[in-house]
Amino acid sequence: TDNRLPGHAITIYPNPTRGELVVKMENPGSCTQSRIAVSNANGIELLRQSGLQTYNPVDLTNYPVGVYLLTISVDGKSTVWKVVRE
Repeated sequence: TDNRLPGHAITIYPNPTRGELVVKMENPGSCTQSRIAVSNANGIELLRQSGLQTYNPVDLTNYPVGVYLLTISVDGKSTVWKVVRE
């Protein structure tokens, strides 16, 4: 899957995942504020990581099987991805 925030190509893999997920972001050094948030289907935030690098591991191993929303925010703009934990 590939999606763009201005100046940043983002790839998330593997999706579906058995627990370990990687968020890869090109050009993270140009961000002043960046974060990843994972929410469940009810919109409850389960996990948050700030200060994104090129490779950002996200561990969903302890969460139940299901669909999650992963929000990547960079400098006030955000993109939402559907992630399947199998």
